[in-house]
Amino acid sequence: MKLLKLQIIVFLTILSFNILNAQQNLKLNFKRIELIYYETNGNPLKINVSNYAQINEYGIVTVHLNGNNGLKFYQYQLSNEFMSQINSLMIGKDSLKKHLVKTKMDAGKHYTGSYNFIAFDNEELCFVEPYMSKAFNLTFNQLEDIILKQSENAEIENPKFKIKEIEKRVLIEHKKSNYLPKIEQSPSMK
Repeated sequence: MKLLKLQIIVFLTILSFNILNAQQNLKLNFKRIELIYYETNGNPLKINVSNYAQINEYGIVTVHLNGNNGLKFYQYQLSNEFMSQINSLMIGKDSLKKHLVKTKMDAGKHYTGSYNFIAFDNEELCFVEPYMSKAFNLTFNQLEDIILKQSENAEIENPKFKIKEIEKRVLIEHKKSNYLPKIEQSPSMK
């Protein structure tokens, strides 16, 4: 009987260790995901990156945030559950473009937000939320909450992102994206 109890304890210990180890080793299906919030201005057209987030294959999110508190840098860890959600969303070739479900605003609607750019592996896409699928927007909004939270204990030193090079890449993709709406000012309330 003692031997059976000992075998069960050893089995459960090994099983627990393997489950814990498997949870810690979950990876994204991509080497790197980049998410950028940007605005355009000028003639010739220029790109101004306001926020940049880079997510590595282990779910570590490094953020360049130019917000109300000035330029700050943060780092967060995505949960295994959220990494699985991202993996299930981005399956197959052209998976980003599959989530682009509209290419023009509904009649009488105007867009007042910023432009977004996402890249992973060999896919890049400029988009605005109203054009994307519900599943994509759900994940994007959860990711946005992480990127914009500005937790003091997650602040890091400047990771030295090459923002000028990033702006050049975004500009190339933005010029290809002739479906993007013109950003308009919100109507004033009187």
